Amino acid sequence: MKASLIRCVLIEDEVLAAGRLHRMLLQADAHVEVVAELGSVAQARRWFANALPVDLIFADVQLADGLCFDIFESHPSPTPIVLTTSYDEYALRAFKHERLGYLLKPIKRSELQAIMRDFRATRFDSSTHSYGQRIRSFLARLFQFGKDQKGEVMS
Repeated sequence: MKASLIRCVLIEDEVLAAGRLHRMLLQADAHVEVVAELGSVAQARRWFANALPVDLIFADVQLADGLCFDIFESHPSPTPIVLTTSYDEYALRAFKHERLGYLLKPIKRSELQAIMRDFRATRFDSSTHSYGQRIRSFLARLFQFGKDQKGEVMS
């Protein structure tokens, strides 16, 4: 059975980081199409005002002209969003917005692959799409991040 194509948008103001994420996505899942790379809140607002729906959004939290949360407050969307950032302080805000995932930079290949597996499971298998499962998955990744950063569990 052929895997479904996942149409993605990248919102990242650092050109090198956007290119790296683009390459990593294609390596993580051969059935990914990056339909747009957007470098600012303003550019993303314009794009989402006129764009066709996409399947998945990867958004850097802190952009040169604001926070990505500003984009999604002005253009609410049911599209799952994976937040990428160098700052762990946004994790709770990401969780409150019920986003699919949260990746800390530098992004690890294994973490991106886990996000893509979770997305495919929730997107294409409705039996696994539950709020409780999303909470457990998010907390497991956050717990693993704490172990990776400190060599022990975050307190």
